Amino acid sequence: MALVIPFASEKGGVGKTTSVLSIATWIHYVFSLKVAVFDCDPSENAFLIRKSHLAYFDNLKPTDTRVKYALEFIEKHNRPIYPIFEKVNSETFSADLEKHGDQYDIIFVDMPGYLDVNLLNAVLPLTDHLFIPYIADLGSMNGTKDFALVTYNEGAFSFQGHYYMAKSYPSTQLVDEVKDAVDLLEKLPIPYTVMKNNIMHRIEVMKPMAMISIFPLDGSSYRDHYLAKFCFEFLEKIGYKPLEMIPFINLKIR
Repeated sequence: MALVIPFASEKGGVGKTTSVLSIATWIHYVFSLKVAVFDCDPSENAFLIRKSHLAYFDNLKPTDTRVKYALEFIEKHNRPIYPIFEKVNSETFSADLEKHGDQYDIIFVDMPGYLDVNLLNAVLPLTDHLFIPYIADLGSMNGTKDFALVTYNEGAFSFQGHYYMAKSYPSTQLVDEVKDAVDLLEKLPIPYTVMKNNIMHRIEVMKPMAMISIFPLDGSSYRDHYLAKFCFEFLEKIGYKPLEMIPFINLKIR
């Protein structure tokens, strides 16, 4: 059965869906793990992003180097894109997991950017690891703190919880603000861990031309290769030993 790994937040716009797609794509190609995404957001963000990426790809000219590269890559490595299952909700989650769980190593769950108690009650009992993004400002941190306490529910569930910072900051951002945010999370009376590495997306990652749900980007699209570092730590957190795994492809895919 696949590991069930939701990415959840109490608010939208914190990079949750971008994180899911970036990590899933990177792990799918770099380490050849079988992954899938359950899109549990009613706005179908992940599914629609994939749709826009495929449309962008289809509209490229056959002579475009990215098209040639993509077709050659798929043929050479036999790595078709991973599936994104849309319209998964509180009523269908268990059945969808039973239907697809044995086919994958990891199922990423893209949760909505608000508190949906019914969905949480359907997903969390079946969860192995929960990842919660945060932004180091007071308003966001208070919401993250409250959301984490709700998901923990006084130890009612057996999954492991993790926080990670998922937004870029201006150069004037005070280091003390990030430190205060981490201190706040670590002092909560729940055994969630704070990730050492973060995902700091550049703005171009959000554009269709990046096609992050189809092919993994290299470090030039992330600050200081944050994605690769984060994915290594992510794999360690969920029980893999990435340093002992043989990469399926070179990390600098483009």
